[in-house]
Amino acid sequence: MLAVGLYIGAMLTLKGGNLYEALINGLFIILSLPVAYYSSERWRRHIQIVQDNERLTYIVKKAERERIAQELHDNLGQSFSVLALKAELAKKLAVKDPALASQQLDDIAKTARADLDLVREIVAGLRKDLLVQTLAQESINLKLVRIGLKTEGEKIALNWPEDIQELSAQVIKEVTTNCIRHSGARDLTLTFSQNETNYYLKASDDGQGFKTDLSKETYGLSGIQKRVASFGGEVSFQNQSGAVIELSLPKKG
Repeated sequence: MLAVGLYIGAMLTLKGGNLYEALINGLFIILSLPVAYYSSERWRRHIQIVQDNERLTYIVKKAERERIAQELHDNLGQSFSVLALKAELAKKLAVKDPALASQQLDDIAKTARADLDLVREIVAGLRKDLLVQTLAQESINLKLVRIGLKTEGEKIALNWPEDIQELSAQVIKEVTTNCIRHSGARDLTLTFSQNETNYYLKASDDGQGFKTDLSKETYGLSGIQKRVASFGGEVSFQNQSGAVIELSLPKKG
């Protein structure tokens, strides 16, 4: 590489140049090659991560579509068949037995309301960000800025109730955004645990911690506080060789 760089530098200054200029040009080329390689390699990794992210998003969406299709088929499909039969029966009984026809219509209304509740439940489920999806997405986002994500007790948390998972996912999004924007960290660790009365989530990084001259809104901490408080939980923010956020959420019932 040294010989090639010097040779190219010499060729560039062959006309009207001198040996000193040739050496300078050659050394410049030599020093530029590793930088160019590093930049191209970093860009290649960035593109690869973005592609992995797109593939993961597609897989998650496909799996979700299949789940919804199966749920609709298993629940609403049979129910709609029953509604159709009852409607036909009510039509036939409308003249012969109005009382029985009215009963069939009441059953149709009751079943339709139950189906509507089921549809609302399915739609509500679509709006929820469960923990595993959020962890996968945020891991990719952190990799894009060369921050590693470590988890402890993740399998425990994947069995938490959906509302607790949804809240935890929202908090994790705030934490990772803060880590990317403000922390200067190399690693973010998420620790999940529980006991008989509470669920616990601890987020800690090895960055510069919270700056006391910045408001909680800057770090998104007020949003975390409001979310946790709405569940009757508690949250704390500390500087311990980096930023540390700990929250506890009570178990219901």
